[in-house]
Amino acid sequence: MCKKTKIMDMYILSRVFDSTFDAVVPLGVHKMELSKFLLPGFKMTATLASGVFCGTAISFLFTDLPIYLTIEPSVAIESFRIKLERSSNYQGPLGILIILSTSSVYLLDRKNGFPWLLGGLLFASSGILSGSFIKKPIARLLQETKSREVVQENFLELGKLHLVRTVIGFAGFGIFVYQLAFT
Repeated sequence: MCKKTKIMDMYILSRVFDSTFDAVVPLGVHKMELSKFLLPGFKMTATLASGVFCGTAISFLFTDLPIYLTIEPSVAIESFRIKLERSSNYQGPLGILIILSTSSVYLLDRKNGFPWLLGGLLFASSGILSGSFIKKPIARLLQETKSREVVQENFLELGKLHLVRTVIGFAGFGIFVYQLAFT
């Protein structure tokens, strides 16, 4: 695809967004008025959701993981299984909420919204990392109970990958906090 085609596609998408926006907004409400109302809400939603997301990641790294490495392997695996089931109920939807909120900020304020989009893309890459790499050590952990050494090795591998994901997420969260505080 040539550069001219890409630019044309971006122009068409922006026109579709603008016409869709005009279609769903009641008469008498201007786009600027609505964006002034919605923009802070989307920014706060992205920041709060990413804060919760990062908080649970830190909790896993500094609280849960050290415990899993010291307790009986079968207990560690069962405890991890329970935590995984609970966290998977909200981590995915929370990540989607972050991505949708940051995309909305960008679409409503293209001039100043790029840092928000960048933060959302960081969270999206964190999700891709989880789906691609973190699932492997999790699958190995949830198989039949193994020796303490094998379980600890799998938890350590999971911890290293989770640390990378946490750093990426905190970079996004840092962008959001900076944008709220200084722009």
